[in-house]
Amino acid sequence: MSRTAWLQTTGGVVAILLLTQFCTGVLLASYYVPSVDHAYTTVSYIDKVVSSGSWLRSVHHYGSQWLAVFSFLHVVQLFATRAYESRRVQWIASILLLGLIMAAGGTGYSLPWDARAFFSTRVAEGLMGGLPLAGRMARLWLLAGSEISTLTLSRFFALHVLVVPALIIAVVVWRVFRARVFDYRHAVTG
Repeated sequence: MSRTAWLQTTGGVVAILLLTQFCTGVLLASYYVPSVDHAYTTVSYIDKVVSSGSWLRSVHHYGSQWLAVFSFLHVVQLFATRAYESRRVQWIASILLLGLIMAAGGTGYSLPWDARAFFSTRVAEGLMGGLPLAGRMARLWLLAGSEISTLTLSRFFALHVLVVPALIIAVVVWRVFRARVFDYRHAVTG
């Protein structure tokens, strides 16, 4: 067995981490209130009052970081095996998945609404505002207005728990379906 054989397990690790993120995210979302006035309080409530809340939040937080690492390693593994030539659907799905995982991390980072979250939202606002041509409109859309407010936090929450996970599920289903169709066609014609 080669020293790089572990790289072939990255897809499975990504799948397990995604499942972990979805499960812990659903449990955390049942306590979270996306409001500038209540977000920090509800996160503190989860950490200090909810049974195993601190552990659950830690699993979600650190799982998101490991998910980004293993998604990147999976893309590296696919690149090393030249999947972009022979397995285009898997390559495209992995690139999309990596981008969506980064988007989930970016939107989730603002949800605790502590000082770090506030200033990371300011950074995201600046990045969006700096986009050529569409920057002003992108910034206004991201903030849901001209200033950071409860609407901004609600928008990040909706993106984090509804939009990005739905897109991740769509990409995974597309990838699995296309692989099954390809395997079936290859078995019939091969």
